[in-house]
Amino acid sequence: VNGGDWQTSPVFDGLTAGTSYSFTARLKETATLAASPVSEPLVVSTDKSAQAAPTLTLASKNDNSITLAEISGAEYRVDGGDWQNTPVFNGLTANTQYSFTARLKETETLAASPVSVPLVVSTDKSAQAAPAAPALASKNDNSITLMEIVGAEYSVDGGDWQTSPEFGGLTAGTSYSFTARLKETATLAASPVSVPLVVSTDKSAQAAPTLTLASKTDKIITLTPISGAEYRVNGGDWQTSPVFNGLTANTQYSFTARLKETETLAASPVSEPLVVSTDESENPVPVFAGTNTIGNVQVIRNGVQVQSANNGTLVSVFDINGKSVMATQTLSAGNYSVLLDKLPQGLYLVRVRNGSQMQTVSVTVR
Repeated sequence: VNGGDWQTSPVFDGLTAGTSYSFTARLKETATLAASPVSEPLVVSTDKSAQAAPTLTLASKNDNSITLAEISGAEYRVDGGDWQNTPVFNGLTANTQYSFTARLKETETLAASPVSVPLVVSTDKSAQAAPAAPALASKNDNSITLMEIVGAEYSVDGGDWQTSPEFGGLTAGTSYSFTARLKETATLAASPVSVPLVVSTDKSAQAAPTLTLASKTDKIITLTPISGAEYRVNGGDWQTSPVFNGLTANTQYSFTARLKETETLAASPVSEPLVVSTDESENPVPVFAGTNTIGNVQVIRNGVQVQSANNGTLVSVFDINGKSVMATQTLSAGNYSVLLDKLPQGLYLVRVRNGSQMQTVSVTVR
């Protein structure tokens, strides 16, 4: 081989893989024959040495790239495509399965290895940015509806996700925290959760109450108590007691009520008014001081009649607290009727005076 020593065996061992050799032969010299001329050379190359198939492992991945752990001397391919020297595969589709194989490359002395067992890897789903905080569409005392976000799902107080932006069965007058995220799809991962939107349900409505009278006197009116109600008289300030003191005798009052606001209930509409008049006074009618009384003053409907009045007789009208409510009239001699029908309904005191004589009578205007 290669012009070396002659050997009787046609087998040549210890050769180098993937190497070309030149072989020649001749017939040996014998007792009667000279050695023949050398044959034409036969050039033969030894085979390249075999390599074992490599084993593939994953180094990293994302939604559009997969990187295999690098193997020295290897080449790689995906889904049976062309071989490449880099273990990095870019431009892949999100959430898609790929089959990777590798082999050790052919060298001057080594044959390409068998192909590895496939490594099947799926790319990640692509990320989505968190949506903006949900916006309120509408609400009442037991439901809240958010503005719809395309592709989103919604949660209240960290509970289960739902695709509808409507939340029913809520408690009136209660604060809730709403969040949203973009839903997971075939190629997209669910987004991070949005900033929360905090919304309180409305307080529930209450029906207006109905007022009824419990009792009354000349200066006190008591309404029938209503649980949770507050009361007022003549449109004044609200009070929690249904008892109204310090009223004027024989005077008409208008009472209303409403159910008070609570943590979960709004104040009710105001009731229809209940109109009640206090009783006539049970106290003695005050008498203005005078030396005598005048005997010719009679009470008539909504006024008094003064008979045989002397010239200069004075007629004054007061409420039961002694406050003047009409200009004093000066009568001439004769008979007169003094009417109070222009005054509000109630009890009044009429004083008739002439000189040292004076008489006071009470008159009820109805």
